[in-house]
Amino acid sequence: MSEKSIVNTIRLLENQKIERCIAFQEALDERKRAFELARLQYAYPYKAIASLAVTIISAVATYQHKNVFHLIPVAVALPYLACETDASFGRRTARIKRRADLLYRTGLAQHEPHILVADVNHRVKELQGADDME
Repeated sequence: MSEKSIVNTIRLLENQKIERCIAFQEALDERKRAFELARLQYAYPYKAIASLAVTIISAVATYQHKNVFHLIPVAVALPYLACETDASFGRRTARIKRRADLLYRTGLAQHEPHILVADVNHRVKELQGADDME
């Protein structure tokens, strides 16, 4: 085999390795998101029961003592329950993903573009062409 074909083979293998690393990282990130959602859905019944128990106990205490201040825990428990319901079964994950994509795109617009493998290969070819001319 000639030296040039060996270099091309090594470049091809390096590009495939980079592509596989990117694909693996994306799969790993997707798995982490799925695990987090499953964890939220598993914990939801316990949180719902506890929030409803706090609400009922506060309502009974308010009625018995004729004091509205006993309803203060309800002001915390019900929004918490609503937030957890939305996180487990609602569209919260889609909204968070859209927001993250928006922030990522605006961040890219503010910074210099990332160096791509194609850019590196193009620069290497330019340098090799300059070496050949000398």
